[in-house]
Amino acid sequence: MTAAKPPRGRRKAETFFRYLPASEGLREWGLYVASVGYSRIPQGHPYPPTQHPAGHHFTWVKGRVLAAPTLVYITRGQGVLESSASGSLKVQEGNLFVLFPGIWHRFSPDEATGWDEHWVEFDGDCAQRFLTQKDLRPSAPVLDVGLDDQLVELFGAMIDCVGQEAYGFEYRLAGLALQVLALAIAAQGRRRFASDAVGAVVSRAKCILVERLTTNVDLPALARDLKVSYTWFRKVFKEYTGFSPRQFQIQHRIHRASQLLTDTTLPVGVIARRLGFQTVYYFSELFKRRMGCSPQSYRNQRDFARASTGASSPGKRRIKGPVVPAPPWMD
Repeated sequence: MTAAKPPRGRRKAETFFRYLPASEGLREWGLYVASVGYSRIPQGHPYPPTQHPAGHHFTWVKGRVLAAPTLVYITRGQGVLESSASGSLKVQEGNLFVLFPGIWHRFSPDEATGWDEHWVEFDGDCAQRFLTQKDLRPSAPVLDVGLDDQLVELFGAMIDCVGQEAYGFEYRLAGLALQVLALAIAAQGRRRFASDAVGAVVSRAKCILVERLTTNVDLPALARDLKVSYTWFRKVFKEYTGFSPRQFQIQHRIHRASQLLTDTTLPVGVIARRLGFQTVYYFSELFKRRMGCSPQSYRNQRDFARASTGASSPGKRRIKGPVVPAPPWMD
């Protein structure tokens, strides 16, 4: 859902969300996703976006209380989080905060910066065990996990998953959410022992390249935004990751393509276009070079493996819930 139209000359907010019913089977499984989404809020834009369900929409004046735990990951900008348990806390890029069930809260980006947020709401026995982690307390809900490209990719994969709604997608969605929980805990621990200014630049760049996976990022402009020279940036990025910035982004595109080939019935041409490849031919050649076979052969191999084990091939299954526009890479 897109927020109310901003004044002329101001960038529009971009937002996508999906709320999901939980089947009895999912509840017995121990973890299910109740909602997932993202928002990119530009400087000076009203917040929060409108048209969320009544139990989830809030205003700064009233705040809200949720029934299930929610993770909110900020990858750009800064703002504030307030809750009845923690008081007022500053939030900035690289922070992930936990909205505890039953705790009144409200949050908002600074008007001067806006922010980019990704979130997932989850519940079940596994979710409740997550809340018992010693580092998680309602009085200290902000985790400094840093800018982590793996976390960004997982949130993106969840958006892809709900956008396609292939048969059994709810279980894959729960698995992705579990990976988010594990990475969040691990990243919080790593940050205690790592303080590297150069690494921070690389982490920020990796995060941006994965967030903008479907576009050819202007790398010299990215280096300027990071306040470093382009030559230094390319050299250091490759030393840290083993890839040049462009190859790093292409590698993630190929990885996302392999997921879509496995989990959806989208034609190869559609996948190529959605991931920002200029032509199907270029995508197919690049995929074959990286994966050892063509995209169609890769899909056929996965379908054969499913048939051999009796698993179902991906197919469409609709669920009830609010209709929202697809994110840019789903157009």
